[in-house]
Amino acid sequence: MTARLIQDGRDCILAIGAFSSTFPSAMDYSTPPPVVAPAADLPVFEPHPKMPAIAHRLAIRHAIGSPPFSGADEALTGGWLLVRDEPPVDAPLLALVCDAWLPAPFSRLTTWGFAPLRST
Repeated sequence: MTARLIQDGRDCILAIGAFSSTFPSAMDYSTPPPVVAPAADLPVFEPHPKMPAIAHRLAIRHAIGSPPFSGADEALTGGWLLVRDEPPVDAPLLALVCDAWLPAPFSRLTTWGFAPLRST
């Protein structure tokens, strides 16, 4: 529903209301977030020597799920990420850390590889 107050042919106030019947919220059906240990309490994951050079500049500390290449039963991952030389935060660094975490399927692998492939 909307309501407008118009004066001299111009909109002065616009009110918008959204109405519905009740329905469950995400709190009713979602899993609560995990409790994560502080970064200092977790070991740093050391990348495989053949991994790209950028992987060796990152301090990755797994807090959720299993580490990469551990043969886990579940593809679940999360934790702390730090650039080892601590450069100033700028747009390129932000883009890097937003995309640097290994995808969850890597935790199901048992050997290093570039990307998990789906078998058909």
